[in-house]
Amino acid sequence: MMTASLPLAGLALALLLLAAGAYAGSARRGHLWLLGLLAGLLFQEQFIRILDHMLAAPDVLVRFASLWKEALLAGLACRMLAVWYREPGSRPGLRAPEVALLVLYAIAVVHALFSPDRLAAVAALRNLFEPVLLLYLARTFAPPRPALRRALQFGLILMSAIAALGIWQALAWPQEAYETWGYVREEGWIPTVWALGRLRFRPSATLAGPNVLGEMEAVFLVLAAGMAVTFEGRGRRLAAASLPLLSAALVYTYSRSGLLTLSVAVLVFLASLAQRPALRARIRAMFSNRLLLAAAMALAAGLAAVLALSGMAGRIFASLNSFSGQFHVQDKQEALRFLLQHPAGVGMGLAGPRVGLFFPKTYAYHVESSLLQIALDMGLWGLMAWLLWAGLLWLDLWRIWGSSPDPERRLLAGAMACLLPGLALSFLTLPLMQNLTLMAWVWSLTGWALGRGTRAAGPAAASRRSSSTCA
Repeated sequence: MMTASLPLAGLALALLLLAAGAYAGSARRGHLWLLGLLAGLLFQEQFIRILDHMLAAPDVLVRFASLWKEALLAGLACRMLAVWYREPGSRPGLRAPEVALLVLYAIAVVHALFSPDRLAAVAALRNLFEPVLLLYLARTFAPPRPALRRALQFGLILMSAIAALGIWQALAWPQEAYETWGYVREEGWIPTVWALGRLRFRPSATLAGPNVLGEMEAVFLVLAAGMAVTFEGRGRRLAAASLPLLSAALVYTYSRSGLLTLSVAVLVFLASLAQRPALRARIRAMFSNRLLLAAAMALAAGLAAVLALSGMAGRIFASLNSFSGQFHVQDKQEALRFLLQHPAGVGMGLAGPRVGLFFPKTYAYHVESSLLQIALDMGLWGLMAWLLWAGLLWLDLWRIWGSSPDPERRLLAGAMACLLPGLALSFLTLPLMQNLTLMAWVWSLTGWALGRGTRAAGPAAASRRSSSTCA
């Protein structure tokens, strides 16, 4: 007992020191600590796999070690509150998105108080609102322009490396390698797909699963495309080089939700061009370069070839041909019928991920949809409050995309304005909002786009800044 408690005591001390270090260090370099958290989350699942499957560490030790992110979040959150107290102008203010978020939180708390299981309700509150904390951390610790440019390039390099690992896994890893590195699910299976006449393994790289990897690839594909248009010099070359790698990795995840997110983002972007003549002119000027035009056509042809050769195109067509018979469609239909009869839902925490940890499964109602989980947890009014909050954030992003003089903020605002509708559709089809890594990156990028302070999202604040181009 004593020997087992010693490592736990050491880990507890390490977590306290990490939280204290994050609080102290973020006084001047908060954006670097936040970037470190985001980078660490990309490798969190792999770290747990190594501890659990390769080192066979005790379960309690594995769970304790996974709390490093909560320690960092606690330290950064305390520093954020200190900054808000010391600098009132850095507070987000009581604007429409914040009012909608407060309404959403109030609905969640009321449903938690009346939930049949309070422990499950607390866990559900944490799963829903912990990633949202990253939105306000990113706004409070908004990096200066050069640092933001470097942060985006750093994230793109990390994601490109993860994409390369995913492609390697898809093309070369046998079943034994997946088992050795701990990719076997708790139920005893490895994610697979039937494609081109045989069973194929779906790669997860360092992330929680193939669909999370696919969504992250979609997010960074849109970012990389924006960086290729916005940046110049080394930043543009890096973005252009990452595009084929990220595209191939997305295809080899066999993630239909990832392709859905990317497709909707492209459609939103194309629709936005009608209102953005300067962006149209910049794109036309870029593609007047024959070499660049040839490279873009080669990328499109290569993506089409990978879609066909991987069997992903066949998977998509098969899903469309039997759309009404798909499990994900029937699952949502059943949940919608239930919600029409029970608009108040089933109680906070009774429909979210891992419900079986807290109470007998006879009480649980699980659906493969993050948005419908919100409705089942908090009623249809809870879902409407979430959609209102997300819609108001989207309007802010759309406004910043057209008004900010900072190219980096325009890039981020445009990318997230294109991505959020596609992500929302993916959240309707799969329970991906329960993944902290994906949501931490989504809300952090959104927070960096919105900027710091009460007036940061408005065009009036943006007009006070000087304009310059990216290097």
